Amino acid sequence: MTGPRCDGREHTVVAPHCTSVRMIDDVHAASVVLLGHLLSSDSFAVVYVGPVR
Repeated sequence: MTGPRCDGREHTVVAPHCTSVRMIDDVHAASVVLLGHLLSSDSFAVVYVGPVR
């Protein structure tokens, strides 16, 4: 799944886990964000959702 845009950078979700989401941004910097914080952020937008496996 590619696509959350947060803080002006595009991220790829690599591991959703319970209440947190592990992501890698466009320069391959890893981050873990609480899902509630991500979804409530004014800068959050889903840019692209790939096919569901």
